[in-house]
Amino acid sequence: MKISHKLLFVFGMGFSLAAQAVEQAPVTAVLADRYFDSRNAVMVPNAVILIQNGRILSVQSGGSVPVTVSKTVRLPGKTVLPGLIDMHTHIDSDPTYGGYTPLQFGDRFW
Repeated sequence: MKISHKLLFVFGMGFSLAAQAVEQAPVTAVLADRYFDSRNAVMVPNAVILIQNGRILSVQSGGSVPVTVSKTVRLPGKTVLPGLIDMHTHIDSDPTYGGYTPLQFGDRFW
């Protein structure tokens, strides 16, 4: 099976442009007093968290922002806890009776 050189060129250009788009995505710096590193169980003081495409690129201590950053979010006095989610759920509950609504019904209803 022969593949034409033009077809390979088009696919190659597409991949090249996609790679450039990822590289050129804006980088956001989040500055906080502390960052909790759960993998190493340590607090990082004066944290600079670099984020690109919704993913953390790096976490540094020191508070200085690189020149390549397009946006800076300052959180003075705050601690950043990435990746924490609410694990408390009642997946088998009826969603129409949320909050305090079930309190208005007695045991006979349930």
